[in-house]
Amino acid sequence: MDKETEWLYALTKQLDVAGDVVGDAANDVDNDITCITITGSNMRKLRGLVLITGGFRDGRAIHFTWIFDPKTKEYKKGPKMITSRCIHTSATLPDGNVAVFGGFDREASNCDMSHCEIVDTKKMQCRPLRDMLNQRSGAAAVVLHDGDVLIMGGKGTGNVFHANCEGYSPKYEAFYHISAKLSKPRTCHAASLLNDGRVFVCGGSPDLRSILHTTEIYNPSSDSFSPGPNMASRRYRHTATTMFDGRVVVCGGDDGTVGALSDTEIYDPIANTFSRGPLMSVSRQGHYSCLLPDGRVMVGGGVRAIAKWTTEIYDPRTNEFTLEPDQHDTNVTSSATLF
Repeated sequence: MDKETEWLYALTKQLDVAGDVVGDAANDVDNDITCITITGSNMRKLRGLVLITGGFRDGRAIHFTWIFDPKTKEYKKGPKMITSRCIHTSATLPDGNVAVFGGFDREASNCDMSHCEIVDTKKMQCRPLRDMLNQRSGAAAVVLHDGDVLIMGGKGTGNVFHANCEGYSPKYEAFYHISAKLSKPRTCHAASLLNDGRVFVCGGSPDLRSILHTTEIYNPSSDSFSPGPNMASRRYRHTATTMFDGRVVVCGGDDGTVGALSDTEIYDPIANTFSRGPLMSVSRQGHYSCLLPDGRVMVGGGVRAIAKWTTEIYDPRTNEFTLEPDQHDTNVTSSATLF
């Protein structure tokens, strides 16, 4: 059993999931979240809905998806994915569909997967994509300004940790080699597209033993990575979200000592510096975050029993987090949401 499988077994003992609500996204950790968007050449226009895919429940990866409407705070079931997966990554393509990349399923033959699929957000159904060039769980994916997807790092079967990257072309539905490499292998790191088209990458683990506080910046014009400033905390299984003003809020994660973190940091790409952000209401790792159409940041779920049931919203105007109504109640009483 490799390190990641051992970690997942240990994780299930922490969850103590109550009930058997199939569509309850709050029960699941290691799911991925993406706003359903239309990506233009210079900006992203949000349709205002959030898609949550997969995750980890009762000792195994799942194939369920959910759609959250931040205006009504209601959840509805989305289409079932073809493949059960957790610790995967996803990205919203220029046509508004969502591509789901890799992940982990200990019941699959290879555990760390190269399998990918498309969630068609209009037809509400999933269809398979070609496999990635590499098996990747814990990778990070970012849609570049040209509409292609940059997929970075992750872990492959057999404790192979990737510093390499690959691209995905939605136009040709094909994966391709990228020459640039991360400065060191990273898995369960976070990445976010900056307003100037570069990509901010932070934290993660190079080996599932040590945890990084370093950052780096990918420049698609030169196809190269350069070092960025160090974070104040080492972080693994955290999130990074670019806000409308161009700054990036980095939330939670695990520093390898105290476990799940409640603290946040804010990266300013113009000054190339970090500043301390406000504390979240709940300590979180293995959670998700997403930029909402009104400029606030939604953060939800995670490993801890309290975290997995809750969602909170960061408002950059007030620099505060506000705890939202219980996710479990919201899911049970949800109604259909139209796109």
